[in-house]
Amino acid sequence: MAQDFTEKSIIAKRQNLLESSIVVSILLLPLLAFFSPRLMAYVPGVIGIIGIVGGFFLTRSRPVVPKSALFWVAAIVALAGISALWSRDVGFALEKTMKIALILFPGLLLLSVAMALKPERVKPYLWLLPLGVALAALFNIAELYFDLPFHRLVRGLSVDEEIGRAPANRSIFCTVAAFFACVPVIYRIPAFAGMTPKGAFPHIVVAVLAVLVITMLALSEGQSNQLCFILALLSLLLFPYKFKPAWMILAAIFAVLILTAPWTVQIMFKTVAASVTKGSWLAEAYAPNRLEIWDFVARYALQSPIFGYGVEATRLTQDFDTHKIYHPDSMILHPHNFALQLWMEYGAIGAVFGSVFLGDLLRRISRLPGQAARVTLPVFLCFLSVAATGYGMWQGWWLGEMMYMLALTVLVGRNF
Repeated sequence: MAQDFTEKSIIAKRQNLLESSIVVSILLLPLLAFFSPRLMAYVPGVIGIIGIVGGFFLTRSRPVVPKSALFWVAAIVALAGISALWSRDVGFALEKTMKIALILFPGLLLLSVAMALKPERVKPYLWLLPLGVALAALFNIAELYFDLPFHRLVRGLSVDEEIGRAPANRSIFCTVAAFFACVPVIYRIPAFAGMTPKGAFPHIVVAVLAVLVITMLALSEGQSNQLCFILALLSLLLFPYKFKPAWMILAAIFAVLILTAPWTVQIMFKTVAASVTKGSWLAEAYAPNRLEIWDFVARYALQSPIFGYGVEATRLTQDFDTHKIYHPDSMILHPHNFALQLWMEYGAIGAVFGSVFLGDLLRRISRLPGQAARVTLPVFLCFLSVAATGYGMWQGWWLGEMMYMLALTVLVGRNF
């Protein structure tokens, strides 16, 4: 009897240690994006695997993955794999599909772990999230101000080499997304509530974090990150979360923009690109360059409007019909726009797929209990806005960051 009690006590202590370690790892993960953004591709999945395997050996518990998340991840991977049938390079398409699967499916395990952790296990550590965001912002500020010394050290670059500030953009994006995930939660952290008279401390923490993040963005060259900050902030403060039709309108807007993207961007290139003033914010954001890329990718995609050309087709295409006014090459690694990438790779099938996926995601966000939607929607818009202007959909760190932020919003959102 005493031996059984001792064994159960040891198992309980080990389980507490495992769960606490997982929570701390998730909440401090934004720091990893500064030191090595590329590791964000796999570290979230590794944490998920450790949590699942450790939980099984300690308590024989099995992972429970939401059916909807499993369905969409399986559908994304399946569509990429099927597109090998019409890809120019079947082997490349299948290899890329495998890499996507190796990031997304382990990411689901992290989501499963986040859902299994009880709020009382998470709450004592919630203060680590704003701490991690503050440290990440401070590191990025120092990196930008002193001309990227850490990046130069890691890459072996001399101080005389001109590299700009773009290498910091991935870390900056991860910090901005984590900032919006933690702002509503700051008011739920028990340790913060009584630290100042009339509960003013959470307001002070939010203000300090906002100043750090805005300073970081002001020093950066990433206009996509600046735009995502503005859109996420507007959604946090102004979006009518309790007005159900607003969610349907938002989903409809996204669907229209995706479905009409190949024609819309051609009009934009003809009417907007030449009017961008030198030195303006749009010029600094390479808007004319982006518009020309969008124009020639759109025209190429419409040559195979139903199926597209297979996963990562843009990377395999070297003969785009480009005017070379703002973009000097006839090739590009990705379109810098997720809607055009869907059209280029999967045609109208991909555009419809993407529209339905985003609509379903918004529907589920709208149904989150309490204030959890205020955690999730701004983060969702961060990803959507940057995916529409910046990174390619299948970059490893980007997929890993998405799965991480999905797990993080679930983890902190359950505290409302």
